[in-house]
Amino acid sequence: QRTYSLATGAYNDIAVFFQTIGIRDSAIFYLNKAIASSTLSNEKEKRINIYINLADNLAQNSDFTNATATYRKALLLSDSLKLQKKYNAPIYLGLSKIYIDLNNFDQADTYLTLIENQQDSLELYEQFYYLTTRGNYYFNKDEHEKSIPVYHKLLELTKKYNQIDNRMIAEINLGESHLRLHHLDSAQYYLNNVSDYYFNQIKNPATSFYLRGLFAYLYLLKNDTKKAEQLLNQWLKLPYTIQD
Repeated sequence: QRTYSLATGAYNDIAVFFQTIGIRDSAIFYLNKAIASSTLSNEKEKRINIYINLADNLAQNSDFTNATATYRKALLLSDSLKLQKKYNAPIYLGLSKIYIDLNNFDQADTYLTLIENQQDSLELYEQFYYLTTRGNYYFNKDEHEKSIPVYHKLLELTKKYNQIDNRMIAEINLGESHLRLHHLDSAQYYLNNVSDYYFNQIKNPATSFYLRGLFAYLYLLKNDTKKAEQLLNQWLKLPYTIQD
């Protein structure tokens, strides 16, 4: 059993490496090998974490059928070990995100409501993930009046714990939600708050690319076609694309 346990750890570490550099197919391959080894070593709780990680990677690959099935395996194992309080929140969050991506908002709301019932026991990262997902739920339903207060709670939480990357995401979400409602001054306020952070560094080109598009849309709504044109011309000359 010790050999299988060591193999589980090794396969999982390799998977995390591939996940970090964005090679999800390889991450999925090694996570499946880690699950097989953990079954032979009878490490059931460790397998819950691996199932969750595998489901996350499958979902990011848009393999929603297998991702959902894998989250349900994690849920079943968590229930059998009476570890619901420890593991059910990340499982419910993963499932709710899948159903949002599939526009199955009723099912997404079911899982988000289950999480709300245990909000007081959520870890800090789970609170960030929950508020982001609940805000995205309303955003994708075009209920921006409801997404804004949720994203604002997320922003206040990031300020409290000095989470700069999460704070930038919250500001962008608030800016875009206000933009969808044509609250142009509020939209510009939040987008301005993140512009220096993303435009002066290339480490996150996809977000910078997306943000430039939001600014261009903002200027068009303000009938400032000159600024919109300048920004779009800069945008088209960038030495990267959103796929980078």
